[in-house]
Amino acid sequence: MQNQIIISFLAGITSVLLLAAGLTGNLLAFPFMALSPLPIAVAAFGWGSKTALFAVLFSALSILFIANIESAAIYALIISLPILYLAHCSGLSRNIGSYQDVEWFPINDIFLRAVLICAVLIGGLLILAQFDSEELTKQALQIFSKDFAKLDTESRQVMEEALRIQIALTPYTMAMVWLLIMWGNLHLAHKIAKKSGQNQRPNISLDRAELPFWIFALPSVGYLLTTLDVPFSHIGATAIGAFFMAFILLGFNCLHILTLKIPMRPILLATAYLLVIIFGLPIFLILGLGIADFFFKIRHRFLLDKS
Repeated sequence: MQNQIIISFLAGITSVLLLAAGLTGNLLAFPFMALSPLPIAVAAFGWGSKTALFAVLFSALSILFIANIESAAIYALIISLPILYLAHCSGLSRNIGSYQDVEWFPINDIFLRAVLICAVLIGGLLILAQFDSEELTKQALQIFSKDFAKLDTESRQVMEEALRIQIALTPYTMAMVWLLIMWGNLHLAHKIAKKSGQNQRPNISLDRAELPFWIFALPSVGYLLTTLDVPFSHIGATAIGAFFMAFILLGFNCLHILTLKIPMRPILLATAYLLVIIFGLPIFLILGLGIADFFFKIRHRFLLDKS
């Protein structure tokens, strides 16, 4: 019990430190912030959900002491509790048959829940924050008015339109980034727990996750909601963003499986990620791979052929 409390304290404090480092505003800020759920997920995978729950409490209390109750609540609702729930689901199991066989919580269901939580949670955050793209666009144009005034008319119009589009896409991109962070940290936490010999669930393969066919109802309902006024439009936008990021993750999962037997696999995967991060456009190829895998079961066929 004492060891679990120590692990909880270290995981909670590390999570807060990563989040604080992410708020500094320098070039390395975002990676630190993106890794803030990782210690809690590692605690859940390696030492159980109770240990991770105490880590969430330690981290929330730390933020409450440093900042205020609003910051602690946002951190708990957006970062620590979702990753705790997903990691907790990963550790659920039951005995079947003669009670010698163990059935673990399906990876597909964990992935689906992450997608649905993303749509609702980020949409709810935008509603609570009273996000207004038109008002935010006006404020941004005022802030950059002096800089835009130095440009010629055509360039100024292009920059203003780009700014409007970027702000209008904020609900979509927020949902996509959140789902990427949560699923990426879950995957990385499993790898760390496995390497350290603390992983409580053997042979968990997050890159084998699939989605049900009815997932296509998500963007359909999302589109209908975007035609309505706020707050429904926020939920619709985040639902669409979560849907597309889910298929991008399927594409990356497929890429991981297809490169299993390639000697230079780490270099190829690193190159693929760097191309996506630097240029952005290759993400559409990954999205296409994810959609193709959904319909044609590319990963399943590849693994069958290899077996």
